[in-house]
Amino acid sequence: MNVLEFKEATIRFGGLTAVAPLSFAVPRGQLAAIIGPNGAGKTTVFNLITGVYAPTGGEIWFEGERIASAGKSLAPHKLAHKGLARTFQNIRLFGDLSVEDNVRCAFAGRAGYGLASALLRDGKQARQEAWIAEETAELLKLFGLAERAHIQARNLPYGDQRQLEIVRALATKPKLLLLDEPTSGMNPTETETVTRLIRSVRDQFDISVLLIEHHMSLVMGICERVVVLDGGVLLADDVPQAVQNNPHVVAAYLGEPDPELDEAIEHGHAIA
Repeated sequence: MNVLEFKEATIRFGGLTAVAPLSFAVPRGQLAAIIGPNGAGKTTVFNLITGVYAPTGGEIWFEGERIASAGKSLAPHKLAHKGLARTFQNIRLFGDLSVEDNVRCAFAGRAGYGLASALLRDGKQARQEAWIAEETAELLKLFGLAERAHIQARNLPYGDQRQLEIVRALATKPKLLLLDEPTSGMNPTETETVTRLIRSVRDQFDISVLLIEHHMSLVMGICERVVVLDGGVLLADDVPQAVQNNPHVVAAYLGEPDPELDEAIEHGHAIA
């Protein structure tokens, strides 16, 4: 079964087609990537998946349920409750909060008690808070952050801040984890650490992962399928080796002439 499916989904901003009719799927448990030159439409696709934008046409399905169609989409918080989690290219931690509290806040949607219990601090609230503390500690231990649980998130090294974002996303218990440029700004050592982390997250938590990434060594090394966009159109949707050898992909990245690609972008249709 597919965890995510685009069915001819498109979005236009005025006269600009940001994403032409796009169809692709992410099977449950797959580790996949969306790549393409700057301005290809990659982040726009993530915004469509997470309800930031509603598609102009077509449909988007998640776990067998239609979550977006022409002019409408479920709100981001509702999609989060259904099992969609996302990190962003620019780090969005709560810098003044501790490492521990950054993760604890992600449990808000799973707390299991209402306003009355919170105000009265009754037994249900106490039990749930104890559970959240235990789950948070376990996640931090699993990802090597337990010893820094009480320091401010802003004081973590850059690579660890990226890792904390992923940990916080996992606290929402996602079925699909969206990673937007997870190694952006990292040095080679940090990139290698996050590469191993992404693979282990998929395997240990038995979830699907879809990432946007410019580091081709990461994409080709760990992803099982690669979707390639340029100018909002689909160039390829295949296994990594086939994508590497696709002449349209090579032309897009090297800026070489490609009349078929130019025609596809002009008329808004996929090549793949």
